Parts: sequence; structure tokens; C-alpha cells
Amino acid sequence: MKRGKFVTQSDYDRAEHIIYNNLKDDLVEQIPDPLTIKANIDFVKQVIPKNEKWKVMWLPYYEHLVFTNHGRMLNTKTRRFLKPTMTTNNVIYYCGGTSVTSEEAFKYYNWKYSYKKLLRRFIKNKWRFSPSVHLRKELEKNNIYL
Repeated sequence: MKRGKFVTQSDYDRAEHIIYNNLKDDLVEQIPDPLTIKANIDFVKQVIPKNEKWKVMWLPYYEHLVFTNHGRMLNTKTRRFLKPTMTTNNVIYYCGGTSVTSEEAFKYYNWKYSYKKLLRRFIKNKWRFSPSVHLRKELEKNNIYL
């Protein structure tokens, strides 16, 4: 059943009849295997500017995520950018059951890493992020309010 559809009593009766009589019938729609969900490359090309490099995430089960050299992570399944948490020295992306830091992503893709550039870019472009308590205090010292 798709999300948002109501299950009626006749649906329950039909399912019970199929199970009780051991009949071959699909009760639910097929759910795609998580390994078959890949990044929507056409959507990525529409959303990410040409001057921004991007790569598909290297982690298994997270191939629908795309990481850019500007420090952004795009979820092509939900078609939204993830909102990272910024600490005083790193950017952390929480991706379902795991987390990825910008430092390890840049290292994996052999890109030059500069936390200060990432922070400046997020503030300048007004991209969404959650600052840690310590980072918020540092920004307020420099009269930068989010």
C-alpha cells in the first residue's frame, strides 16, 4: 500500500481470504531494494551550478546522496539539501543511520579542504546549517548573527 491510502475493511477481508486459502497474489506493492536506489543525475545537474563539483556518496545504502566541493550534501530522493551541523572545526552531516564529516568527504574525493572557506560560503550564500553552541558564541563575538 502506498503511504496516504486508507485500508478499508474490504482490503482486510481480501488479504485474509488470500492468506487463509494460500493463494498467490501480491498484497502490497513491491518496495524497491535500497541498493537499487541511485542518485538522480538529471536532477543533480539541474540543481547544482556548473562551477560546483559533485560526487555520488561512497557509502553503501547512501548512493542517493551527492556531496559537493562547496560542502553541501544533496538528497536526490527527497530533492533537498541536508542541513549540516557546524562545529568550531568541522561540518557534520547526519544521513539516517550514519554521520559524515566534511573533512573525511573531502579527503575521500581528493579535494582541498578548508573549514574557514566552507563556513564563509555557508554564511555568504545563506545556506541552512545548525551551528554548535561554541560556534554560535564565536560568530557572535565577530558580530555575525544567524
